[in-house]
Amino acid sequence: MLRCPGEARPDRAFATTIGDPGHMRSPAAYLKHTLLCRFRLPPELWLLLPFVAVFVVGTLVGLPVNRPDSSGLQFAEHHYFRPLLFALGAQGLVLLFRRRIGTHAFDVALIPSLAVLVLTATWLHFNFKAWMPLVHHRLFDEQLSITDAVLGPIVPTCIVLHRTLSSVVGSTIGYDIDRLYHDGFVAMFFASFTIHAVLDTPLTLRRLVVASSLVLLIGGIFYWLMPAKGPFVFRISDNFLARASQARMSQLFDQLVATGRIPPGYFVAAPAAMPSLHTAHAWLFTWYAARYHRWLFWMYLPLFCFILVEAVAASWHYVLDLPAGALLAVGCIWLSRRLVVENQSPRTVAARGTELGPDPG
Repeated sequence: MLRCPGEARPDRAFATTIGDPGHMRSPAAYLKHTLLCRFRLPPELWLLLPFVAVFVVGTLVGLPVNRPDSSGLQFAEHHYFRPLLFALGAQGLVLLFRRRIGTHAFDVALIPSLAVLVLTATWLHFNFKAWMPLVHHRLFDEQLSITDAVLGPIVPTCIVLHRTLSSVVGSTIGYDIDRLYHDGFVAMFFASFTIHAVLDTPLTLRRLVVASSLVLLIGGIFYWLMPAKGPFVFRISDNFLARASQARMSQLFDQLVATGRIPPGYFVAAPAAMPSLHTAHAWLFTWYAARYHRWLFWMYLPLFCFILVEAVAASWHYVLDLPAGALLAVGCIWLSRRLVVENQSPRTVAARGTELGPDPG
């Protein structure tokens, strides 16, 4: 157990204080000491530092900054920031009326740290995504399309499922199934953040928000490993709403490659296929639902399956993008549970340093 200097140590026989000579031999522990104890930064903020460093280095070597216009700013706010604010507001109201105490108490210090995390992660993500063809000039669409062909009936099956669902849902309730890939994805952000904020401890909400932000940050950089536009390069999307977006995104992408400059309206319009972050976030939210609220898991399961099918049928992703996104989610879940541990609230860190105790699970 690692503690900052000045903290009470109930078990002196086994506890190690950060700053002890033996402990300082660990570079990782020394870094935690510096960030958590000396600068009083909660993990929501110091985990951003390496990604901010990547962004700074990128701009220094000449990569253009991808700045949002009004529509791009509205899109990003609605997708990523508004769900968090809604969840924190709902949590505050519920806890105010219930007057819950102890580990479930609402910590106002959560608001600025989580808000800064989500805002910064969103900004960095769309810049990393836009830089993809400038960092790695080769596109792997042809190779990924070959893997789709090798995998046989998966793509045709997804297209048939999409058309069947579109026909059944459209004739039954009059809903355009083409909208569900977008609407369902955003709804998972709102529902997951709010439900875990209201029904679970602040620790659970913090881990969820950190994991979802890591998906954006790490996923944005992982786009550079195997750059690809998407299968719409080779086949027309079966989703009518996606077709117009894909044509515009492809045109802007080609303009960026030709000029090296960010074209207007590109902030949220950069195409990138590998890995699938729709899959990563859907996996993340479904995993949390399965762990904490089984009823929510059963509600999410058909939506999760639909997102997988639609990602392929709408020509946003190759089949291999989906397991890559799922693996990314698994890694971000694991990392978030190591970064955000019990008694590491922003208020605690600011007041007296942080206890790095065992993960409560």
